[in-house]
Amino acid sequence: GARALLELLHLGALDRLVRLIDFEDAALAEDAAVACINAALQPQCRAALLAKNAVRHAVQIVHGTERQRGLGLALLQNLTISHKSHQAVADSGLLQMMPQLLEAQSSVRHKACAMLQHLSSNPELMQALGGSMLIPLMFFVMSSEVDEPCLCAALSTLVNISSHFP
Repeated sequence: GARALLELLHLGALDRLVRLIDFEDAALAEDAAVACINAALQPQCRAALLAKNAVRHAVQIVHGTERQRGLGLALLQNLTISHKSHQAVADSGLLQMMPQLLEAQSSVRHKACAMLQHLSSNPELMQALGGSMLIPLMFFVMSSEVDEPCLCAALSTLVNISSHFP
């Protein structure tokens, strides 16, 4: 649990795990990504992962297989809980992939929506997010989605966007 994750943090193991996320051995890389996903739920570990460029590594695997895409987005979903990750995600080029990610299978779409919900809470990112560009994407998700958590994330994103525009 949380104690084991904090022990990994104190041992400096999170640095190695982040570097393994986009390793050539897919099984090892996926295991490292899962460990980082779990670690990113702990605020202290999340800060350490961000300091080790976990956003860059997560974005790289989003371009991989469907499983890697899901793992990369899950890690980004957890990292974007912290506003400190938002600019790195905005600068990564991932936002340009949102239309494709939101048309993907439900599990990928849900993670992408949750990440957008986190990012849209940051008023400094409205221009990078394309502000109004997100509105039709969220309506697309809401019109085609039956998964309640994804619907909630899409609706929350719209609420966040509306709070930034007069």
